[in-house]
Amino acid sequence: MDNEEKIAELYLKKLFRNVVFEPDGNITPDFLANDNIAVEVRRLNQNHFGGDKVKGLEQKQIRLYDSFSKVCSEFDTKVDEDCYCVMLEYHRPIDKMKPLGKVLKEALKDFLLAPSTPKTISIGTNFEIQILKGGSQTKQKFRIGGESDHDSGGWIHEIYTENINHAIAEKAQKISVHKFKYPTWWLVLVDNLGSLDEYDKPDILKHLNKNSVWDQVVVIHPETGIEIIKI
Repeated sequence: MDNEEKIAELYLKKLFRNVVFEPDGNITPDFLANDNIAVEVRRLNQNHFGGDKVKGLEQKQIRLYDSFSKVCSEFDTKVDEDCYCVMLEYHRPIDKMKPLGKVLKEALKDFLLAPSTPKTISIGTNFEIQILKGGSQTKQKFRIGGESDHDSGGWIHEIYTENINHAIAEKAQKISVHKFKYPTWWLVLVDNLGSLDEYDKPDILKHLNKNSVWDQVVVIHPETGIEIIKI
């Protein structure tokens, strides 16, 4: 059971006496409540909708951070020296991770030949780094200091509407061949967008499409499990 499923389980157990995890094994639904309500669970995250594929923004962010941190670690020293902070700035689409890492490595090598800060370097399509002077001498010559993802953010109600509708459609397709098994289906989305205010809800609800597959769709808080949105 992943973290989102644990949060959803606590939410469901407040509503129903009998909640079973994976009643049919490792296939949909994720839960069965009161023997007749099938429940699917999904993380509500922000996605990038450009191109043919939809990808969660955090998937690329995590891979970028891990990959670039590994490149930076290749410059670590055995004694304390001047260190530098590497800031990432990008928007999608960006180059593939492996060639991007190679370009970063060469850019850092060239920088060390004549270090001067602050310095902005283009390392690929839609991608720049800014190198800043570090605060103290350390054995870690370069470290990732932060990132600016230009595809992240936007108007709150638009972000929620777009990503909830995507989750609804995505999960509806997943359960289509299993829907006959149970009379009622719920979709529980665990909010990972984390920026919803009460005054945003009317605009969001106006533009949500539950469709005929789901009897109920709810968005719950990732810590308290309290319902945030219900359609």
